[in-house]
Amino acid sequence: MKERIIGKIVVCLLIGMLLATGCAPKTETDLALIDYDTLPPLVGTYQEKDVDFAQLNKIVKIIKNESVYQPTAQKPEELMRVAKNTMFRFLSVAPQDIPSWANDLVEKEIAKNKEKPDFGVFNKIYARLIQEPKYADLKGPVRQWDLFGFIVDGIIKGLGDPFAAYITPRQYRLNPPTAAGFYKGIGCTFTTSEEGRLQFDVVYKGGPADKAGIKPGDVIMAIDGKDPRGGSDDLRTLYIRDRFGKEISFIVKHPSGKLEELKIKVDSVQQKHLASWPAIDLPEGRGSTEKDLIFNPPLVDREGKEVADIFYIELKEFSLSAIIDLAHILENVDLTEYKGMIIDIRKNPGGFGDPVSDFFLKGNKVLGIDQYPSGIRQKNVEDNFTFAPDIPLVVLIGKESYSACETFGAAMQDNERATLIGERTGGKGTGNRFFEIGRNGEYGAIYLAVVFSLTPNGKYIGRTDINDCESGGIAPDIEIKWSDLDYEHHNRGVINEKGEELFAPTQWDPVMFEAIDVLRGEK
Repeated sequence: MKERIIGKIVVCLLIGMLLATGCAPKTETDLALIDYDTLPPLVGTYQEKDVDFAQLNKIVKIIKNESVYQPTAQKPEELMRVAKNTMFRFLSVAPQDIPSWANDLVEKEIAKNKEKPDFGVFNKIYARLIQEPKYADLKGPVRQWDLFGFIVDGIIKGLGDPFAAYITPRQYRLNPPTAAGFYKGIGCTFTTSEEGRLQFDVVYKGGPADKAGIKPGDVIMAIDGKDPRGGSDDLRTLYIRDRFGKEISFIVKHPSGKLEELKIKVDSVQQKHLASWPAIDLPEGRGSTEKDLIFNPPLVDREGKEVADIFYIELKEFSLSAIIDLAHILENVDLTEYKGMIIDIRKNPGGFGDPVSDFFLKGNKVLGIDQYPSGIRQKNVEDNFTFAPDIPLVVLIGKESYSACETFGAAMQDNERATLIGERTGGKGTGNRFFEIGRNGEYGAIYLAVVFSLTPNGKYIGRTDINDCESGGIAPDIEIKWSDLDYEHHNRGVINEKGEELFAPTQWDPVMFEAIDVLRGEK
């Protein structure tokens, strides 16, 4: 019995060594020998580190140098007072009830150096607070980070920058903010199987997991010879991303029960931020542009008849990925076969608008104007890649069209290149950037407006006063608002008295109908 136990241990150790060295067994029989319940864990739990409130100095410096909201940005003493009030608001203490000792510490620091007060004073305030029994729950890194984030959020909102935001270190590392539309990974999502193991849920076409042969429903028994169960989901994600360019070993159990080891290379995964009708196959085996259309194809007019003479494209973001895919479409579709094109940006948060404008404009046209914190204005002119300068164009806009949507819409409108149909855009009116705090974002990042955006004709896109007298945004050439009946038809479809389906759910769209009429010359 003893020899048998020792033999089993030796087999498990040998297999573990083989897995660790990359010379893993290849046969299903070999894989079946592994006791997957005794493998060491892949990752542990996420541990926060203590906060140094002096990092607020870096944030205030970034704000002073970069924020377009200069009147407040140039008053660090006011930002320090905002930080103090915000710190105590986190503790449900009103400004008038803030302890005098805390006020004194802040005011003494401001008096010492009004131009550059040291926000490290909040380390002293925190150290004293946690000595008081009623604030004992502030002890420990988790609550420290909650407090730090609350203070940062208060500081940047005190600027008057409506779209300013703070990203925690954890969020920043897991989901680095970018408008590129690419991320490091294997192109999939995970779920938990009925037996409590990690399981592949969605596997994106053309991604590393798909190319390796992974299918939705495959259960993960081991990753690099370790048990992926338990631990932190965040750390498991980071384990994969941190191995960019390298292969990871996945032992999976297929729905048939077959065990198989598959090597997956962690690579740059291109997201799909575009849909079109007619559908086009994207390069690298990434599937069809029909997927994720906002309507059930085909495209139909207000009579319910199929539209074959107009090309429809929805840009979900103005990401680098969407720009690359749009260029692929414009290069590979014979646009002479169509009466016109519809670009739908009604639910688009923004990104890079100028390259897309350049696709549709020929010559050195002004695409927009940026106004910097100094007040200097710069005209944006591009003439690099013009794919479709002549096809009649309609752009669909709405309340959820922001940022690059607005600069793109304005470029099309002011240069008389397209007809804008729908509702006034959101009126963001600024160009924003993320700024890392600390080395590699160890204290997260802040999102700040760094330029005001103006149309090619010099009109501010954002709201210009607090009373909304200048409502901002880009107004459509033709305004179309949805009625309650429109929403009902859109959600349920339309059936005539004979029980025949005239419009499938999602096909009814009054803005789309107007665009089709305009391109056909019926308006």
